[in-house]
Amino acid sequence: MLTKTEILKKASTSHKLQARLKNIYHAWPNLKEATLKFLDYIHPDIVDNETGKSLLSKCLNNACEEFDNCPINEVGSTEQVYLFLNGLLSESHKILDFHVTTENMDIWDPLNESVLKFLNEHSNIKLVEEPYVKTKPETIRMMILARIITMKDLKAIPANKIKGIINHADLVTH
Repeated sequence: MLTKTEILKKASTSHKLQARLKNIYHAWPNLKEATLKFLDYIHPDIVDNETGKSLLSKCLNNACEEFDNCPINEVGSTEQVYLFLNGLLSESHKILDFHVTTENMDIWDPLNESVLKFLNEHSNIKLVEEPYVKTKPETIRMMILARIITMKDLKAIPANKIKGIINHADLVTH
């Protein structure tokens, strides 16, 4: 049974990514909390078809890349929070391209139950590359965002930026 911290470390495939996340989480502990909550909604073994790498790893890399692209005059502001979340969630809709089931036909309900809890409570898990449900990507990103950040953090991000995360639009002025 892996912990969230172990899964996060395993998905942080390079020392550079691990160091980058450590620095980000040191400056913004709420982003570490959001990332750990994000782990409830993404199976650690889902592979991104475009890169052949872990989808979780891709999401973490995207989050760091977006964070690093913060304009110098916005460093230390909620712009960094927005950029990190935008990157983290940019590919998150792909979690529903799969479903997780057991040989007893129990199916993980992705947005209502922690995948780690499901994995720990069941044996003979199968990851099936067949959509769990067909939903618009922006709907999935909105549902995940609502589950991983606090209302305080949500209020600190301007509405047009929230819309940007959901629609994964590039609303950032560089």
